Amino acid sequence: MTPNIDERLRGWRLQGLGALWLEGGARLAVWAGAALLAAAAFDRLIGLPVELRWASFSLGSVSLLLGTGAWLFWPLRRLEAGRVLEAACERWPDARGLLRSAWELARAPLDPATSSSLAARHLEAAERAAAALPEEALFAASLPPVLKRRLAGVACLWAVGLPLLGGPQALSRIVA
Repeated sequence: MTPNIDERLRGWRLQGLGALWLEGGARLAVWAGAALLAAAAFDRLIGLPVELRWASFSLGSVSLLLGTGAWLFWPLRRLEAGRVLEAACERWPDARGLLRSAWELARAPLDPATSSSLAARHLEAAERAAAALPEEALFAASLPPVLKRRLAGVACLWAVGLPLLGGPQALSRIVA
């Protein structure tokens, strides 16, 4: 087996999960916050009937579920072991050609045409390369600048708009 590679892979996947969910959660917060504030403003301006408020709430709930799937769960495919190991090899070229192939070699039955001693040497070289990699993060948990600006914009709209719309009571009309 490949204990060093497996340990590093676990850590990289957790880093990737944090980075993906930070970005996905921020995207979800931007769109949900903007939609909720827009619905409250629309209700304040024209006084939506109860049926339209229910339809708005239902549409918002379905959109929230779809957004959760699209921004939080669908990106988890990027954390597949082969993709993560390839990303590590791109980041640290010394491990190029070693990590993924050794990880796959350790999990699959040895091909009859492959020498067992050659496979063992490859696994040892990959393990040494994995142990020698720096402990720095492979995936940075930070938001893109454009997403930071969008979050700040929605927060400003909430800070200014909510008091103008009548405070929390305006939101309770939309979600209740």
